[in-house]
Amino acid sequence: QSSRRIEHWVNRNGQRCKVAAEFRGSADLGLPSTSDRDKYIALMKIAMDQRRKFGRIENPIRFSGYQLLKELGHSFSGENYEDINRWGQRMADTTITSEQVIYLAARKKYANKTVHVFRSFLRSGQSDDSGRTEHFEVVLEDWLLENLNQSYVVPEDFNSYRQLKRPTAKGIFGYLHLWFHASQGRPVEKDYTELCMMLNIPVYKHVS
Repeated sequence: QSSRRIEHWVNRNGQRCKVAAEFRGSADLGLPSTSDRDKYIALMKIAMDQRRKFGRIENPIRFSGYQLLKELGHSFSGENYEDINRWGQRMADTTITSEQVIYLAARKKYANKTVHVFRSFLRSGQSDDSGRTEHFEVVLEDWLLENLNQSYVVPEDFNSYRQLKRPTAKGIFGYLHLWFHASQGRPVEKDYTELCMMLNIPVYKHVS
């Protein structure tokens, strides 16, 4: 897929309103996949480690291919290094159009805005007889950097996430993490059809 739209109803200030987000990627690269999500969550762990060490996250976020693959538990093969490069290109290429979805934490308001997640992505390094030495550099867009530093974006538990194997489990993990954080652990209830649309899976008409 090179485009996808998600819309659902939310309660804000006591009123029910519809919000939507549309994702668009190039025909060549497509939209981010489950394996891209894995790499993104690993990147967020690296970013939050930076925040704990220095007090805030600053652009650019630098990491080695070895570091990211080690976090993911992947082998250090040439193909996996190429996967990191394709992931970065795809993330920088994807555009998100927000209809009251993206929140600007410093200004405390939702926005109708067309944004990216990565402003830029850079790969550098070389291969030699002693092994592969490649580094990567991600520049996050201002809205995301702002929300991370304002603690509005709540990073997911990477160690728990790594234990999940199936795409649907990984897809629902982020939503559950957010909903239970918002409800402070109280039970949450969601519409099945709406949840399927968010996860991009079929809506079954019978118990399955």
